[in-house]
Amino acid sequence: MDSDSPKPLKILIAEANSEYGEVLTGMLRTKPFPISDIDSAESLDKTLAILNEKDFDIVLLELDLPDSGGLQTLAALQGRFPYIPVVVITDDCGEELGAEAVKTGAQDYLVKGMFSAYTLGKSIRYAIERKKTTRDLQLAENKYRTIFENSAVAIMMANEQECLVSWNKYTEKLLGMNGDDLCGKPVSSLYPAEEWNKIRAQNIRQKGIQHHSETRIITKDGKQIDADISLSVLRDSENEIIGSIGVLRDISLRKQAEERAQTYLDIAGVVFVALDSKGEVVLINKKGCEVLGRDESEVIGKNWFDNFLPDNVREEVKAVFKELILGNIEAAEYFENPVLTRDGIERTIAWHNAVLRDKDGAIIGTLGSGEDITERKKADEQLRESEKRIKSILRQVQAGVIIVAEDTHEILFVNSAAADMAGMAADKMIGMNCQEHICPAQKGKCPISDLGQEVDNSERVLLRADGKKVDILKTAKPIDLDNRKCLIETFVDISRLTEAERQRAADMAELKQARNTAVSMMVDAEKARRETDREKAKLSAMISGMEEGVVFADADSRIVEVNEYFCRFVGAPKDKILGKEIEEFHQGETLKHIDKLVERFRQNIGCEPITMQRRLGGAEVILRMQPIYGDNCYQGVLLNVINVTELVEARKQAEKAREEAEEVNELLMEATARANDMTAQAEMALLGEPPSTGR
Repeated sequence: MDSDSPKPLKILIAEANSEYGEVLTGMLRTKPFPISDIDSAESLDKTLAILNEKDFDIVLLELDLPDSGGLQTLAALQGRFPYIPVVVITDDCGEELGAEAVKTGAQDYLVKGMFSAYTLGKSIRYAIERKKTTRDLQLAENKYRTIFENSAVAIMMANEQECLVSWNKYTEKLLGMNGDDLCGKPVSSLYPAEEWNKIRAQNIRQKGIQHHSETRIITKDGKQIDADISLSVLRDSENEIIGSIGVLRDISLRKQAEERAQTYLDIAGVVFVALDSKGEVVLINKKGCEVLGRDESEVIGKNWFDNFLPDNVREEVKAVFKELILGNIEAAEYFENPVLTRDGIERTIAWHNAVLRDKDGAIIGTLGSGEDITERKKADEQLRESEKRIKSILRQVQAGVIIVAEDTHEILFVNSAAADMAGMAADKMIGMNCQEHICPAQKGKCPISDLGQEVDNSERVLLRADGKKVDILKTAKPIDLDNRKCLIETFVDISRLTEAERQRAADMAELKQARNTAVSMMVDAEKARRETDREKAKLSAMISGMEEGVVFADADSRIVEVNEYFCRFVGAPKDKILGKEIEEFHQGETLKHIDKLVERFRQNIGCEPITMQRRLGGAEVILRMQPIYGDNCYQGVLLNVINVTELVEARKQAEKAREEAEEVNELLMEATARANDMTAQAEMALLGEPPSTGR
């Protein structure tokens, strides 16, 4: 038989009237389609028995049989054999009953006496195809109903009025509701108001579908659950909206994990930013939002480069990111670049980046952790400026200043005064070992770092490049410079003071000799000698403990730095002096003179220092004014204030004592002369010679 030929049909006729059954059989014999078997039965029981024994393709069923009548006959047949197509045969008054039979489950109906053999054959073919289609639909529906009911996600269908009409078991489980709770329930009541507004704002009716939006749904007990929802619009054959279907997945555990991870990220003191392959932000932590001055909602989904980087670096960084995503370059382990805050302020971030890959190893984005180093960069810059300013001051100070590394004794800084004393250029001294060039101490026997001695206004020796030794008064203090332990040494040349001390000793010896000569002659001479000794002692004490005030003023004559001696001299703490103008510490003619000198320094670049002696605050001082220039312009003035009040007074007293001693010597000489005259006259008298009349 040809495989494309129709299959021969097996037909069962259930008809109480055997004569009419023969009529139907005769009609069937005239049909062009093949029939392999035609059986008949006069009752429902016999019909069921035959069907139980043999398979048939269709049943022509009379509803009114001896043992059954009406729709009950059809129900009984379908109850036992639901898969067999049925064409109902009714009498001429049973057309309405036939229509009801079709609604109940029959595939077609025919009214006796009102159909031909052609109509009968057509009805049989239609019934068989319709039953097959219906059965296929039922199988498919059962299949999808099984999937629908046993799905691990909530599936809900709503009508055009947005009320629930169908749902699966998981929906009831997820929401904690039963069928009565859900039937006809408005979909909007399942969402918090703000979430429903977000869903409506997505215009799903126009788009037709929306995949994977995160939202929250409300359970029967009022609890809100995080869910991932996908929505689709249902349309009829005329493309009219008849409802919608929603698929919800409970993502509470995932959200909790994400929230825990976000919490960890938020408590971190650094910025975390994740970008997708397009450069859009998919994650940012609390610190990142704080640095940008924005809420998370203002950052997520935005292009990082177009919205949060300054114009001057945007294209360069974007190009590097593109190459990184393409896999053409490796991620830089560390780099710095600025970001732009809401207020347009640039913040410098030190980044550590890594690429993100999918399960197949393809690059899908980047994750960066960054530290806001803006303040640190500013502090470093301020520190560099401060060091620069301090070094500028130290270079202008007349005392020698050297900074050496405590561990290696390498010279790190030298000012001009120290270089002059050592007889070398300052830049040549940098990097030298101080023990090999300027300090007589042997290696391993540094008085400070090795022997632990305190050097504070101690008399020491400085070695010059020409081999000579210079007597100095030295102070050394430990400092930290660029995280390195160092020593800052300051010293002054006291060679002249030493020579003065030797001269003073000689003068004292001469004075002592004069005193011994006159001690037996006159109490006044003794008094003068003692007074001279006291004044000399004062002078010696003053010279040995002499200090000097140092004041640095900027180009506007405002004091920016002073030493402790000056603070003690003027009787004011340092914070009360800084920021004042130097004119506030002078008055009268001295003030006018200082103003003229400062103006001369401003107008005449390259002026030499000026030294003068003035009365200042009731004291006699030597005031030395050293102009400071840089970049060919006046930058300020350095003042050295030396209190010489006691020295002046000592000189006056010494001068007075010297004058008194000279008067005593004159008196002694006159007395000696008179005594000699008297002795001579006495001797002449004894010898009988007449006295001289010379006086």
